Amino acid sequence: MQDPLSQQSRANILAALRHNQPESSALPSLLYFPPASADDLKEQFIRIATGIGSVVHTADTFEGAIELLKNTVKPGQKVLSTIPELSSDGFIYPGKDQDPHIYADLDIAVFKPLVAVAENSALWITEEQLIVRALPFITQHIYMLVDISVLVGDMHEASRITGLSSQKYGFGTYIAGPSKTADIEQSLVLGAHGPRSMTIFLYGSGT
Repeated sequence: MQDPLSQQSRANILAALRHNQPESSALPSLLYFPPASADDLKEQFIRIATGIGSVVHTADTFEGAIELLKNTVKPGQKVLSTIPELSSDGFIYPGKDQDPHIYADLDIAVFKPLVAVAENSALWITEEQLIVRALPFITQHIYMLVDISVLVGDMHEASRITGLSSQKYGFGTYIAGPSKTADIEQSLVLGAHGPRSMTIFLYGSGT
């Protein structure tokens, strides 16, 4: 049984907190910046992505990006694609609710994110695209097929899109570049505890 004095002390503390609360204030308006041109977004995205360790290839069309992608795959590599258009090219297509351990020896996983953010090169992807949540974290290398039309300028705009009530998902994540750490002697190491590289295939005109 709790000590009555302790109960009274608790009540006094809570009452004092309620009495000394600051006045409520309205939340600030969300900041939205004028949209940049497609060319400017593309240039910024490529600059930031390469600056944090990603490799970026560009193509005019989706088919051109696919061709570039295939040319980077080395013989014998185990490649998984979550994109139906690539499921008939000798790549593995994952099934839902599969045990992630069966992909322990995966070399490359290919994804198509829904949003790409120019200011930090973050790519938004949900479980619908991932199919198996663990895939982008256990693969040796990540490939991203990015339509230039999904480029946005900043996280404000990205959050507005991903937060729409029409967006239904149980899990989503932003991924930017390969895994990295700079904890040891402030020396940046890529591929320290996850994917060793990220290759982005950016395609389209954006018009």
